[in-house]
Amino acid sequence: MAYLFLSYDDYETGGVDAEDGEAVLLIQPGGRIPRFATIGPAGTTGRSLWRFGPCEEKVPVEFRIDLSPVPAEVEHEFEKYGTIDASDYLGGRPGYSEWAGVEAPWRFFFCLAGTDLDERYFLNFAHGYGYAYLSPDRLEGRFRWEAA
Repeated sequence: MAYLFLSYDDYETGGVDAEDGEAVLLIQPGGRIPRFATIGPAGTTGRSLWRFGPCEEKVPVEFRIDLSPVPAEVEHEFEKYGTIDASDYLGGRPGYSEWAGVEAPWRFFFCLAGTDLDERYFLNFAHGYGYAYLSPDRLEGRFRWEAA
């Protein structure tokens, strides 16, 4: 299980540097807390995924993601070109590896696309993508985004 915590500042979500502390990807159970992560005391509130409520207030949201197999034609495209034309995906390779920003031996984990203010939740990657990586032993994560 991976928990992604993103900072929020001026409508930008998380950081562009995988180790600046603006984005923390925690792997549980048994994972390591990255050295740059700031963890507050139990019971305190911190970073949260959110959307705008009816009066334009920030309303925290949580989502559980259920995965399903990729359709055969998409799998074929991935095998042929090494990437897929999809916004959010798990595994494989980053669609824009030159932007991914985390070098080997870290392993690509998933990609998220930014969202708009009127969607179920808000992620602003400046019209770009967010990339998650796992350490070689899969006990520590990194996340960063890159603008389009």
